[in-house]
Amino acid sequence: MTSRSLLPFVLSLLLPRIIMAQSYLELYSHQWLNNWKSLHLLNELDGQFPLHCLKESMNFKLPAEMLHPHQFQQENATEAIHDLLQQIFNIFSRNHSQTGWDEAIVEKFLHGVHQEMVWLELFLEEEMGWENSTLRRDISLHIKSYFKRMMDYLKGRNYSSCAWEVIRMETKRSCLVIYRLTRKLKK
Repeated sequence: MTSRSLLPFVLSLLLPRIIMAQSYLELYSHQWLNNWKSLHLLNELDGQFPLHCLKESMNFKLPAEMLHPHQFQQENATEAIHDLLQQIFNIFSRNHSQTGWDEAIVEKFLHGVHQEMVWLELFLEEEMGWENSTLRRDISLHIKSYFKRMMDYLKGRNYSSCAWEVIRMETKRSCLVIYRLTRKLKK
């Protein structure tokens, strides 16, 4: 009799975890596909990195935490992905008129990044109550500082086409970090 009375209690403890695990698997699939599309669009913008821009390359000092995504929990990885996408959206919404890039591809890229941010926001609100953020504030600040260095670089180079190429390459690197963080969602 006691085991029957414990069953609803045990189920009430396990069911949210099972549902959350399914949600993370769905998020993983969705995020993986959209990240692939973003990388593809970044490649479509201009293909190979122009050799004459090599002298302009710079180390923007990717936050150390991003180099070791294995230390992230699923919730932290989800929030870090959102922060990265938000900063990517902000930087690519700037003056890129000197690049010669196909505006339709840039718009498609921005639309995809924005859709993914909205999707992640809904996930975070529904699944975790986003107001109870688990991402450490220092990690979020490191991400913002990383992108501020990129923005300062662009401004300092007057949004030149080579500066944008450097930013495009660094954004591809950020997408690879997002991919590594996305793998955390599968576990």
